[in-house]
Amino acid sequence: MDEETSPLARDLSVQDVPEGDDPVPGEIGYWVPDGNLVLHYGDVEYWNGIVRIGSFDGGRGEIARQADGFRVTIERAD
Repeated sequence: MDEETSPLARDLSVQDVPEGDDPVPGEIGYWVPDGNLVLHYGDVEYWNGIVRIGSFDGGRGEIARQADGFRVTIERAD
């Protein structure tokens, strides 16, 4: 897969969001069935249960090369 996932401390609200989406590389998603944050660094197809929640700049190749258990910091952009 062309993504990395991580569990979140709590579920996010999915009220009024589409049932699924087709994220592109560089987007951040929320995988509703497991409550995971998803960093998409490659092309994936449409998935029921994925909600786009943001994007990130650069570093897609860096994410792909990381070993399991790596850490990232996500901050809200103004």
